[in-house]
Amino acid sequence: MRVVRPKKRFFIFRLFFDAFLCYNNEVATRQFYGRKRSFNKKMKKTWNVNVNGMNHAIEYKTGFGGIKISVNGTANKVKSQNWFIMMLDYPIQIDGTEIRVVALGSKVRLAVNGIYQDNGQPYQPLNRIPTYCHVLLGISCVAGFLLCGWIGLAIGVLFGTLYIKEGLSGKTGAVIGSFIGCSAIQIAIMIGVLLMQI
Repeated sequence: MRVVRPKKRFFIFRLFFDAFLCYNNEVATRQFYGRKRSFNKKMKKTWNVNVNGMNHAIEYKTGFGGIKISVNGTANKVKSQNWFIMMLDYPIQIDGTEIRVVALGSKVRLAVNGIYQDNGQPYQPLNRIPTYCHVLLGISCVAGFLLCGWIGLAIGVLFGTLYIKEGLSGKTGAVIGSFIGCSAIQIAIMIGVLLMQI
């Protein structure tokens, strides 16, 4: 008679699932082995932008209340533009100055008049991301979950963020290569899980 040890078998599952929740900056509650656990990763970034000699405080914050962007203390609740990963391009106008808070995955940046303030690179609107990148992201997440559960979904999210970044840079070959690699990993995990049950 074979003895099944669920805690040992699902250790990797729990590790990947917890990492997925933290990476995507979401709040979730789940039931696992009869115990209810809550996961929350708070994130806060603040910038001071000088417009016409006056400083303006802009804040990006996540937590139990969702995603909030504050301008000089006035908070606005916003939502991700994608179901699977954090994707946000929030416009702010102050005295003719165009400011944008851009979030992609776990990275949040501020662009002022078309220039990112962290590295001086030109701002790229997220609406320019090719449609096929969103399609591949959805396929990787949904198919990954169907193939190997939460592990597959977590892998789909991680690779999906890469699809978006590479697609925004116009690197179609890198996107396709990443998708193939993601699919291969998910299938390999599914096969490994099936072999463990034999």
